[in-house]
Amino acid sequence: MSKPRRKGAAGPPSPFTLAVAALVDALRGELDVTQEEIAEAIGKTQPYVSARVRLELPWSSNDFDGLAEIFGMDPFEFVARAAEFADAAQARARERQPG
Repeated sequence: MSKPRRKGAAGPPSPFTLAVAALVDALRGELDVTQEEIAEAIGKTQPYVSARVRLELPWSSNDFDGLAEIFGMDPFEFVARAAEFADAAQARARERQPG
């Protein structure tokens, strides 16, 4: 039996969502930023951040200002850096697929 879809989930993550998640992962590790610190920066809760880190739900474009700020860049640079992670994110998605 398949797991019920959570409210707001719209199918598998898009390549852009995967790229943003890969960038957030990399920057969190590089700068030792916690989910709680991200939550505070974007005005959300730690469970909100956790669902996005686990790719259960996509980041909102409204989150990018706070994400960019906590990682020391402007939102446009954040999005440009996410584009650089697209290939790595797609490879990660393939690894997660069963079979």
